[in-house]
Amino acid sequence: MGWIALHDGHESRFEPDGLTDGPAVVASDWGERALLPRGTLRIEFGDDSPAPDTVAILRLSRTAPWAETLRLCVEADGGLRFAHRQGAELKSARLPVPRPGAGLAGQVLSLSWDALARRGWLSLFDPSAQRLWQTDLVAPMPLWLGDIRQIVARPLAQGLRWLAVSDRVEPAGPMPGLDGAARLATPAGPVPISDLKRGQIVTTADGGRAQIRWVGSAEVIGCGSQAPVTLRAPYHRLIRDVAASAAQRVELGGTEIEYLFGAEQVSAAAGDLKDGRSVLAMRETPVRTYWQVLLDTVAAPLVEGAAMQALDIAPMLADPGVLGQTVLGNLPLELLPVGIAAEVPRLETYEAVTYAHHRAA
Repeated sequence: MGWIALHDGHESRFEPDGLTDGPAVVASDWGERALLPRGTLRIEFGDDSPAPDTVAILRLSRTAPWAETLRLCVEADGGLRFAHRQGAELKSARLPVPRPGAGLAGQVLSLSWDALARRGWLSLFDPSAQRLWQTDLVAPMPLWLGDIRQIVARPLAQGLRWLAVSDRVEPAGPMPGLDGAARLATPAGPVPISDLKRGQIVTTADGGRAQIRWVGSAEVIGCGSQAPVTLRAPYHRLIRDVAASAAQRVELGGTEIEYLFGAEQVSAAAGDLKDGRSVLAMRETPVRTYWQVLLDTVAAPLVEGAAMQALDIAPMLADPGVLGQTVLGNLPLELLPVGIAAEVPRLETYEAVTYAHHRAA
């Protein structure tokens, strides 16, 4: 089924049959004691991320059918600590991660468990650095559906943008960001990304060609960094409107970019370019499906005429073991790009917002 619960900061939804695009469905037929043997609890941190001291961002406690407590904390030194007790049994893990600058703002925390396989993971993805940290959970215990209902029914802790739960082990790390109808340029003409296959050649923004090493999709929570936006033609050299996630990075160039940022090209998150004209916010939905490609080179593919970055895993290639829990989990290691590095400077949110307002003025 996938995502079954969501608190988006305004509304709480608990739908064990799967989140729907519309009014929340009342789940009266589901027992509180039904087990969730595998799943993922995911949190996105907002701009007001927790202050640098120990903060509990998630707490759960119950006394029936037996005593149970669950606690997820951000520690003063930046570590993440998880502890889950059922009866006399305790499972815990700690993930040491740095918290530079604005702390955890924009980062995504995932707690995944598979009690049947006796495996689980605690991970944190930093989209600004494209870094994924993770640690194993040994023999994690399942949660009750009643636990999930209780977790999403409470107001979000300070610094959280949204919290969601899936009944599957969901991929962590960099997420796809293009609508399936978006067309990529190929030597044979534009092809919807959902129709592309591994091994096909696409045309890149620098006039070259690149081979697809992976193409696929993921079902994600459609708010926060994955909220949908529309990039409108003819802005950003688009020949047709493109729906994408707010996190999808667009490459920008020209004399204005060189003057403002001292580089021939930069990249910006599509959501940071919203100006009411060239990039528009779309109606948020609980769940969205996005697509993306991984290329054998760092060059950006042409998407409806605009340069949009493909999946960027360069910072993770030094530790390819973490890729097993990403959307690339089934990709053979020999197909991973070798020795690539991000070549285009990434604009911070405030820089991209300033640029968008400058263009709209």
